[in-house]
Amino acid sequence: MCIDVPIKSLGQTLQDAISVACSMGIQYIWIDALCIIQDSATDKDQEIAMMHHIYRNAEFTICAATAETSTEGFLQRRVFSGYPMPEVDHSMLQFPCPNGDRGTILVKKFQTHCVNGQPLYKRGWTLQEHMLSSRVLVYDSWQVWWECLEGKRCDKGNPDTIGSNQYYDELPIHGVMGRIERSSRDLDNDLDFLWNTWARVVEDYTQRDLTVDSDRLPALSGLVSTFSNLWGCAYYAGLWEKKLIEGLGWFVFDPFTSSVIESYAPSWSWASIDGQVGWQKRLRSDGDAPVLEHPVKHTKLVECRVTPTNKAVPFGQVTDWSLTIEGFAQWIQWDGQQQIEAKGLDPDSRPLKSVALGSQIYPEGIVARAMPDCSEIQVSRQKKNKNPNEPPHEWIEYDFYLGGEEAETNEITLPVLVIVIGRESALMLCAIKADTYHRIGLLEFRGETDLKMYFDGCHTKQVTVV
Repeated sequence: MCIDVPIKSLGQTLQDAISVACSMGIQYIWIDALCIIQDSATDKDQEIAMMHHIYRNAEFTICAATAETSTEGFLQRRVFSGYPMPEVDHSMLQFPCPNGDRGTILVKKFQTHCVNGQPLYKRGWTLQEHMLSSRVLVYDSWQVWWECLEGKRCDKGNPDTIGSNQYYDELPIHGVMGRIERSSRDLDNDLDFLWNTWARVVEDYTQRDLTVDSDRLPALSGLVSTFSNLWGCAYYAGLWEKKLIEGLGWFVFDPFTSSVIESYAPSWSWASIDGQVGWQKRLRSDGDAPVLEHPVKHTKLVECRVTPTNKAVPFGQVTDWSLTIEGFAQWIQWDGQQQIEAKGLDPDSRPLKSVALGSQIYPEGIVARAMPDCSEIQVSRQKKNKNPNEPPHEWIEYDFYLGGEEAETNEITLPVLVIVIGRESALMLCAIKADTYHRIGLLEFRGETDLKMYFDGCHTKQVTVV
């Protein structure tokens, strides 16, 4: 059944997109807001599952980079004044347009325009649209530019950057899947390249905004669907099975402005964090594998289970999960401070001597730093009562601060299990019941030797993280 929709009833951005499509001789246009039934969860799930086909097979994608909302439009007259127009030699020339209007051409000596600050690059859903599209036509605040797999062109020279941040020095944001598939890389034997590519995607994606927290995984599902063909392995709520142990080593850029949204993702997944995440080190295919006696050689994946909310959308929302790993582990009594001393945190452990000397991040005597996932957590402890007429114990709720100056006010220490997952890193886990834990952060050691000495004499332990 077809229903006529008056074009004038649509928002200006949608009207402008239709005008561009018609001027390019395109008969059909896909607009998410119109083509997906917004109040139907079933239709949303069906269409989200097809996103990778829609954008990869489109003639081109129109990107209204300058528009904050669907009502603003993007074909309006450009204003050549104010920030961020650079103060360089330039001239504005008037010229007559075919419709009789008077247009303006900006002629300047140098190209200094950067697209990073455009509203489009702050929205989470648009990342996969760009990366899946083979061709894009972008209207931003200062120019129009085109990019395809063969190159890019714009009306004021070449943009300084095509993407949303500095991580894309090796990874063009538009048509990235086509570029990877057309490359000469043997992806079956170059998993490090795939992992580094995925890490850059997540770092960009997690600095963008989402209106609905539950969209954290669905807004990448189209891209994940395409990546899964390259990985050839299971996908677990943001991480890939073939690099799952390495993937656990993410950290939060700013835990004091981030929050945990564990109701939509497991605590061991970056998707449980509302804030930007990343990885300390890229993987390298240069033969620098850990030596045999290093504790990380004993870390292994035992089992990982993630249940999608809708089986028809395997890479979307999840409803149940657990991760079981085994590795060298030890308990520490953590006071919440970020700097970890060389003597060890467990009062019963023998003092350990740090090999490396101090640095700005690791002052002398400090061998590791805690990188918490958020700024505070709620913990419960039993407190003894001195009054014999009252129950011997009562449960007390504490705000336990993680890192930062407020950690100095913690009245208790927190039992934390640390388990090795990397050559210089260990997960920080808080018990919620016997052998079942929540992730609360990452412990990053100054060097391999410090980690090895810290876990000297420890044993492997199998734990389940939810």
